[in-house]
Formats: sequence, structure tokens, C-alpha cells
Amino acid sequence: MPRVEKLRYRFRRLKLGRAFRHMAELHPLFSLENTTTDNPGDILWKREPVTRTIPLSTLKDKHVGKSAFVVASGPSINSVDISPLSEHLSFCVNGSYLKFKSRGIQPDYAVICDAGFISERWPIVKETLASNTHCLFTPAVLSRICQIDAGVLRDRKVSVIQTHFRHYGEKAMEVEAIAAMASRDEDLISRNGHIGFSLNPLKGLFSAHTVTHLPVQLGWYLGVRQVFILGMDLSEGAVPTRFYEQGSAATPTHLDRDYLRHIEPAFRIVGEMFSSHGFRVYNLSEESRLPNKIIRKLSFTDALLLANQAD
Repeated sequence: MPRVEKLRYRFRRLKLGRAFRHMAELHPLFSLENTTTDNPGDILWKREPVTRTIPLSTLKDKHVGKSAFVVASGPSINSVDISPLSEHLSFCVNGSYLKFKSRGIQPDYAVICDAGFISERWPIVKETLASNTHCLFTPAVLSRICQIDAGVLRDRKVSVIQTHFRHYGEKAMEVEAIAAMASRDEDLISRNGHIGFSLNPLKGLFSAHTVTHLPVQLGWYLGVRQVFILGMDLSEGAVPTRFYEQGSAATPTHLDRDYLRHIEPAFRIVGEMFSSHGFRVYNLSEESRLPNKIIRKLSFTDALLLANQAD
């Protein structure tokens, strides 16, 4: 984020206060209209409609009984030919759209939650939108896109997702309130309000500080009960963390900071959902930092066999 924009963000955050700190990420000329209801809502830029969103509620159980493949951006994906995914439900996250493009296929859904990615990898974002993949973006992501070029959103398939219970135009929920809500709401699985799994994204999604956690939660809502994750390497130290970046061109990562505190406990809950909800999630990255005892590791070949049997 440029220095001037950072100063504007800090001023907006101070003006809006802690409860609306998530709204400070949004440009003052950006707004959403009626996107929290079951009705299609508009994305507005400079008070003019840019595009009409597709309500998340229309996606509930859309893919009942299907398997889904989530393609993350770890370097291990370089050795995988994902061409067979053209026959299966699939998600890309952030820059992993490039892997689909390289094989001449299109993902069904694209998930981006970090506005910083929009600024840093704008060409990838433009290509993802141009492919007419159904995009599941946060308000902050949509705001940043509008700042750069609102026109790329026109007539595209876009739904708004809200991460960690910070809904557009509403007060952000503190972790204590989220924990209290989870204790009485069967759609939310969380012990402390900080780490968890949402069975209903209309109520909110847990972020886990990794975008890969979002399509897993969304998959459940879409009716999927078997998810295979490729490229979830979660590499340590100075090892490259994204297949499409090299050397000094790589953007910073906080995996080492976030792994033990956020990522591992979030996927521990995912792993436990097999026994509690019959939800099967597999990790197809043999070199992943996430151990087999948390999320079972599987080869891509075996994953395709299971997916073909289920679908």
C-alpha cells in the first residue's frame, strides 16, 4: 500500500473507531448496496453501479454430493498436471488461477480475501475476472479493484464474502462475542472465537490467516463433502512459498508467524470434522508442513480415483 494511502487508511480507522475498523480498508467512493440480503446487490463506485452481485444464498447446496479440488499456490503444484480438474468442481485462490490458465482450463470459483494481493498482482486479478470464473471476494478486495479499474468488474460473476464476522456496514464482532455465538449456533465451530470453521458463510467465515481455509468452508456450504487441496505446502523459512514467484520478485509471507497460532489449529478443526460431520478433507502436497495426523495426505492419482467414484 502506498504511503499516502496508508496515511488515509489510518485516518479513516481513527475516525471510524475500533468497531468499524474493517470499513477503514474501503475507499470512501466505494460502497455495497443490499448485498447482505438474499436479493442481488450492486457494487457502487463513485455512486454509480458497477455490477450486480450474486447472493451467496443462491449457492447453498448447489453441488451436493460433489467432490471439490482447491488449488493453492505452493511450489509443489509445479509438478502436478491439473488438466483432469476440467472434469471436477474446482477453486483457485489468489494467484493459482495461473495454474489453470497454463493447462487451458477454467476453475469454477476464485477466492481472494486480501486487498494487498490486488495491488501486488493486478495482471493476475484482471485475467481471473476476464475468464468469467465465479469470483468470491471480500469488500476490501472489491474496493481495491474499483480503485484501480472498476470496469473490469462489469458483467462478471461476483459474490461478496465476509471474513471473521466483520460484515460490511456493521460493527465488527470481538472474539468473545464470536465464541459466545458459536456456543449456541450449530453453524459455527469454534472454541475461542478466534479459530474455527463456519458451516454458513452468510453468518461469517473464519480466516485462519490463509486464504486456503476459505474455499474449504465455502465448499461445505455448496454441498461438497469431500475436498482435495493441492499446493498447500506452507513452506518454512526462506523457501519459496508460491509457484509463480521467484527471488526478489516474491512478495513477503507470514507463514512462519501464523502457522502455529492460526493455520495448524484451524485445520485441526477441519480434520476433526470427518468424525463429527462426515466431511473428508485431504492434503495432496506430500511436502506440506501440515502433518498427516491433522489432515490426511493423499496422492493426486488416488484423489482423482476417489473423486471419480463420488462424482
